[in-house]
Amino acid sequence: MKAKSRRQAREAILRALYEIDLGHTVPLTAIKQAIWPFDLTPEHREWAVDVVEGIYNSHERIQDLVESVLERYNFERLAAVDRNVLRMAVYELLYCDDIPPLVSISEAVAIAKKYSTAESGRFVNGVLAKVLPRTPKRDWTAPANDAPYEEASPEPEPEPTIEEVAEGSPEEAELKRVGAWRIRTE
Repeated sequence: MKAKSRRQAREAILRALYEIDLGHTVPLTAIKQAIWPFDLTPEHREWAVDVVEGIYNSHERIQDLVESVLERYNFERLAAVDRNVLRMAVYELLYCDDIPPLVSISEAVAIAKKYSTAESGRFVNGVLAKVLPRTPKRDWTAPANDAPYEEASPEPEPEPTIEEVAEGSPEEAELKRVGAWRIRTE
């Protein structure tokens, strides 16, 4: 099944950037090794390749922008995953006009949490919050004529569990008060 969202494409981009960054791999090799194995739609694969090439070609501008907001950190000494997530998100903020800035930031935070640490999510969010006002998207508003932007197909919500309560149980009064649907807190 083909990936239906850019999240998988972003994860493939992160892998390619990581290979380029740590393995000193050229972009074409990283793309072949990291992006092509993902089961992406042709549109998302093309977008991922364009983003990797764009980041590679504009890495100095991206790094300078991130370094301008870092306090007490050296960009090259950041954790490799955090560094590359920041590269990807800043590239989107600078060059991907069709992606709302909050989507770029939210996706970067989620990917940082998934592939790095929980603290990385907060760190990436803080850095990108300082970078955003220095990008063309600082005053971004949704295009009036376009449909709302849909980043990813939302994951289906789990069905609530219906609990049966026997007649005369101590929970019967509570059940009448809150209704038949109950959320488990366990």
